[in-house]
Amino acid sequence: MEEWGSYHNRFVRISREMPNHTARQISEHWRNSLNPDLCHDPLSINEKIFITERVRKCQMRSTTIHWKYIINGLVIRFGKLRSENKIKNFFNSRQRRERTTERAYRSGIDHDGRP
Repeated sequence: MEEWGSYHNRFVRISREMPNHTARQISEHWRNSLNPDLCHDPLSINEKIFITERVRKCQMRSTTIHWKYIINGLVIRFGKLRSENKIKNFFNSRQRRERTTERAYRSGIDHDGRP
């Protein structure tokens, strides 16, 4: 990336060198996996709380969640760059878990699936 980093269309140029991949695929792979600034450690409890609170605030204002602002907030608050996929996956799995727990509670089923 050092060689191509100064170009505004660097992913298009790289995709010409790698014809089996589109510029978008290369860009997403860089942003979610290859960027050396990314922290691949598991999210801390404080980071999870921060993400949950920020998303709730975003949802109160509008239906769109602006993940880039949440990522920037994490960098400012915790000093760690996280990929958008990692943050979205955490939040979506948490929402799914909450819905499942809520449905089970309403139907009278224990968390282990027992009545």
